[in-house]
This record gives sequence, C-alpha cells and structure tokens, in this order.
Amino acid sequence: MSGIVGGAGSKSGIIGQTEIDYEEGDFTATMGGGNPPSSPPTTTGHYTKIGRQVTVTFNFESVNCSGGSGGVQITGMPFACADMPSFTLGMYFGTVNSKNFNYTVGTNVQPYINETTTVIQFTTTGDSAVIGEFEYISGSDRYLRVSCTYFA
Repeated sequence: MSGIVGGAGSKSGIIGQTEIDYEEGDFTATMGGGNPPSSPPTTTGHYTKIGRQVTVTFNFESVNCSGGSGGVQITGMPFACADMPSFTLGMYFGTVNSKNFNYTVGTNVQPYINETTTVIQFTTTGDSAVIGEFEYISGSDRYLRVSCTYFA
C-alpha cells in the first residue's frame, strides 16, 4: 500500500494542502556479515515508510547458522539510510530479541544502519560502555527478531 494523504490542516482550520508520503510493503532480509553461514538464512520483513522515516521488522525463526562466525549483519533493507553527517553510525532506534547468538550477558544489543547503506549491523553496550560485537554461534535453532526505525 502506498499513497499521498492530503488535506491535513491545523486545529483552527485547513490552511493548505499538506501531503504526507506513506508506503508499506515487504522486503527480503538476508543474514550475512563476518563469515556468514554456509547457507545464509533469509526471511520476509515488513516496512512502513512515512515521509523519510522507515520502520522495519523481521523475524528469523529457528534458522541454521552452521558455518557462521564473526559479527552478524542483515542485508536487504528497503531504503538506504540517509546521509547524516552529524551521526557517525547513521541513524537508528530499535529493539533486538535473540536466542543462541554470542554477546556478553547483561549488555544491550542495538541495531544500527551506517549512512547511505541498506545493511543493519549490531553493537552491544553494557555498564562498562565498551562496544562489542553481536556474533554468530554456529549451529541450528537460532532466533533473531528485530524492529528498527531509521531515516531514508
């Protein structure tokens, strides 16, 4: 679904025609990065784009990460992250829920998208403020659920 919503106004009455770009759809997310699994898992994600703001959600359910090692990345986001010079890691707001991946217990896993790319990477931070990696543990029965909002 996509389109332009018109006729927005103020509380005191319609001042003019304001158009809001709205789009939603599906995309294919692929697990990669580091040394990706021998058969990189894919899943169908969903996105909503309102103006420049893009929210993506996707779930990798019970996937096989055999042969995978190093930092996890997800490719195939539907829009490139905006070029935002004041941010060193692009723009992100998101949540991650995972099972059977390697990161320090008690840390927060955050998704981020570098400027001008369509690749989600992950960082972990904890009380020591040391940035770490979110990494593969080779094997099956891996879950990764992500919701992330960024600007295109």
